[in-house]
Amino acid sequence: IRRIIHRRTSGDGLSWGDPEIVLWPDEEDPWDLQFYCLAQYLLGPRRMGIIGRYAVEAQTIDLEFAFSADGRIWDRPVRADWLPKEEQFGYGSMLLPMGGLVGSGSVRSFLFAGFNHNHQEAAQGKFKPGVICKGSFQQDKLVGVASLAGRQSQLRTNPFVLTREQLVLSG
Repeated sequence: IRRIIHRRTSGDGLSWGDPEIVLWPDEEDPWDLQFYCLAQYLLGPRRMGIIGRYAVEAQTIDLEFAFSADGRIWDRPVRADWLPKEEQFGYGSMLLPMGGLVGSGSVRSFLFAGFNHNHQEAAQGKFKPGVICKGSFQQDKLVGVASLAGRQSQLRTNPFVLTREQLVLSG
């Protein structure tokens, strides 16, 4: 079984259309990647999604950004886990996005759940307490990278189409 993301629509909340697949791992993804969940948020006319990336072999779940204009076609410009797991803070194995976007102006925050047990342990009922965490991002920035003191950072993305006249890099 491969986990993918699909959507259903309804005009009245009672009758629903057939499932429509909107996100699935493809040939550019690791062989064992599955999409566990998608939390999506409206940011102006577009949607930002946070995908739960399930690595079957490692039994871990990480987070990845995705973007869409219509909720059907999603772009994944940085196909990677972007939030480091921090075992000492209670989330060393699995991260799950939660609903709701908090904040106004240019800084937005989202909530995620973190756990120090892997997926297989959870399936076997070997739960450890989880934590609720807050992550923040600047609305007008696609990605931020910070270097350790005296070191350099690099960011490599898949090709993507600019929807504005310019791309601004700020340091």
